[in-house]
Amino acid sequence: MEQLIITIVGGLAVLLIAGWLGIGGSPVRIIHAGRTSKKWKWVILVSWLIIIVGIVIFLSNFPQGGFNSPLTGLGFLLVFLGLIGLGIGKIGSWFHRD
Repeated sequence: MEQLIITIVGGLAVLLIAGWLGIGGSPVRIIHAGRTSKKWKWVILVSWLIIIVGIVIFLSNFPQGGFNSPLTGLGFLLVFLGLIGLGIGKIGSWFHRD
């Protein structure tokens, strides 16, 4: 069993070194996608933050009052608005790429 592990680790080491040196494979071409304006990246980032805050508010207040608690509704609303903002940000970044 010990010999098998040594063989596997040795093979992985050879594979990594060969890949690092570029042996045995075609060169990788990096394709740069179009650049997106920072405005849409900010919309996406703020939307994710709103979603995270909404999830935290929802999960922290759901055990106390269920769906009858106003703070649970606030958390649910924030998640919903964050998802809408995320969709708008993704669509905006897609349409305004170079």
